[in-house]
This record gives sequence, structure tokens and C-alpha cells, in this order.
Amino acid sequence: MASKKVRVDFTGVENYVRASEGQHVVKIVAAEMKSSQGGNDMIVVTFEVTKGSDKGARVFENYPLQDNALWKLKGLLQAIGMKCDGKVQLDLDKLVGKVCLIEVIHEDFEGKTRAKVQECRKLAASDDYED
Repeated sequence: MASKKVRVDFTGVENYVRASEGQHVVKIVAAEMKSSQGGNDMIVVTFEVTKGSDKGARVFENYPLQDNALWKLKGLLQAIGMKCDGKVQLDLDKLVGKVCLIEVIHEDFEGKTRAKVQECRKLAASDDYED
């Protein structure tokens, strides 16, 4: 009879916790160029909640680069204080470490509930930021 013991290395594996609905102070921890299922270019941003009961939770958001969807990326760039008027050369590495306030909603996507960024806003002086 075969052994039922399995050796597994969980070093570096993070727990996934879905951020609750509502406002969260976040830091951008990753920004990458990817292609959508339809083959369109998009920037995928990973936000990490920096305070409160959801601290450490991550929210992933897609920012399509099609003309009719650029308003969404512009809102993010305004919230983190980056240039977004006229033609802009965007260095994705410079997004990492930026902080803002996001409004999270939950939506069903392909049979699963996921956290989605409804809106990005600049942090106000009254918003505590913890690193």
C-alpha cells in the first residue's frame, strides 16, 4: 500500500484574503502589462490593504488600454499623483509603492465572488497611512 504522507514546502506562500467591501487605504505592490482574454493590452495592478482589519489583503484590478476605458487608468493616476494629461510615457515601476484610497465592491465573476475596485481617490490628510 502506498504511503499517504506528502512533503509540501509552503515557504513564501501567502494566504489569500479577499478585501471586504468598503474603503481601504492601499499601497500598489505590483503593476504589469498583460493581455486580456480578448487579446487587448491592459495593466494589471495589485493593491495591498495597509491598515484595518483587512490589512494584508490584496485586490487585483485590470486597467484596459483601449481609448474607451482610459478614464479608469486616469482615475488611478490622479489618485496617486502621477501625470495623466496629454500623451504620457508611463513607467509601471513608478506605480509600485504609491498609496491611495480605494472603494471595494464584490462582484460575481465566472461563478466566484471577487473584490473589485469601484473607485480610486487621493488620500486626504485625515486618512492614516501605515506602511
